[in-house]
Amino acid sequence: MLLLFLQSQVFRKYGEEYGDIVSPKITYSLYVPKQEELYVWREVTDACSTSCGPGTVTVHCVCADRRSEEIVEQQHCLQSERPTDRLESCNIAPCPP
Repeated sequence: MLLLFLQSQVFRKYGEEYGDIVSPKITYSLYVPKQEELYVWREVTDACSTSCGPGTVTVHCVCADRRSEEIVEQQHCLQSERPTDRLESCNIAPCPP
């Protein structure tokens, strides 16, 4: 849910017959504070491809609730780019004899 709190002021611009005193120089600016992200991409590491000896693991990202860390549908994280999956080495030590 996206909640924005905006404040605005309205000025009436009078005709020239009232002079400059009642004719404010109107400018507009809008400030929308950056919302804290409720959902973030979190890294998950799969199991090693080997139980013994050198192998690889896949590290991929899932969308999660920032506070509870519960995994949620990816559509909640679309405000930021999903990091790409990557492979990492695992079980670097050789198997025991």
